[in-house]
Amino acid sequence: MEERKATPKLREDLAGKSLEEALEILKTEGIELTDEQIRAISGGGSWTGSCPKCGSEDIKNLAYNYWACNSCGHTW
Repeated sequence: MEERKATPKLREDLAGKSLEEALEILKTEGIELTDEQIRAISGGGSWTGSCPKCGSEDIKNLAYNYWACNSCGHTW
């Protein structure tokens, strides 16, 4: 499956949506997620990385493939 980055518009559309709503939006954009990706964005997965700017592991998932660091505010 080809990896696609979320555009700013798609991130905005996904913000604050339930898992079901987000999956429907992604489907209309032609993006299908694997079971592992769905578990990760629904809280069933875990992030094992750190902020690329400051190295903190205190991060949160804002939308599919879009993260924010609670320590320095960096987003990626």
